[in-house]
Amino acid sequence: MGDMGWAGFGVGSSMSDSDIIIVWPNSDSSWTLSHRRATTTALPLLLGDAVDPPQTDSTGLLSIVPSLSSSDSPDSPAVVTFTRPLSPDVDGYTTAPNFELKREINQGIIFAMGDENPGSDKQDTDLQQHALDHMGGS
Repeated sequence: MGDMGWAGFGVGSSMSDSDIIIVWPNSDSSWTLSHRRATTTALPLLLGDAVDPPQTDSTGLLSIVPSLSSSDSPDSPAVVTFTRPLSPDVDGYTTAPNFELKREINQGIIFAMGDENPGSDKQDTDLQQHALDHMGGS
């Protein structure tokens, strides 16, 4: 946990218009969940408003599960678990592409990770760009 930067997971086939969840550990052993979307291959922007504490998103539908997540800096590997509904039903959310998880083969999933921890628990904090070999998808 103490060596982790950030990790992102998205529903979609590319960074553009994917529904992206980014998580990172904080110095107090909690986790920040940042729900974002990008319209290009630039820093994804926070969906909705930042909330405090940062373990849920602004819709309240996505949240960290503390009992299933690492909570001690020496934990290795670090584990974080979050919940997300298959089909969120919130105004403004469902109008975005790739908002729905599907129970079918070949749903696009993307991932990326950054080596540098943001150093803040603020959901809208800037993140260091990931290296080209620290990303992928299916």
